[in-house]
Amino acid sequence: MDSAASSSSSASRIWAPPHRGYFKLNTDGSWMNLENAGGGGVIRCQKGLWQDGFAVNFNVASATSAKLLAIREGLLIAWKRKIEILELETDADALSKMLKNPEAFLDNDLGNIIRDVAALLNRNWKVTIFFMQEELATLLLTN
Repeated sequence: MDSAASSSSSASRIWAPPHRGYFKLNTDGSWMNLENAGGGGVIRCQKGLWQDGFAVNFNVASATSAKLLAIREGLLIAWKRKIEILELETDADALSKMLKNPEAFLDNDLGNIIRDVAALLNRNWKVTIFFMQEELATLLLTN
């Protein structure tokens, strides 16, 4: 996992296709209550063209759980597609920090999900994590 590219500065980052040779995974999750939560994502190639996507319902207790499960689902799809170089773009700055240092959050209520996602990130591939403003993430996933 390559974490050097993440930024949480106040300047907005405009969505761009992934770097040459990479695919990009954008995910988001939403939560209203235990029975009304879900997540989704899209995978695009270096030209910015849609390659795959998903929408899933979850039974979870928080928006953070929904966002993490959406990331896990997206990573599983990318792995099954045999994508070897991936940019993961998330709108949750706290999640990007959790994923860069999962050991610090193992005793957290989300520890199991964080461990699952960390294990996926540590497989034999290159995943770079980026932080993006939430408003832009919503726009990207709805278009």
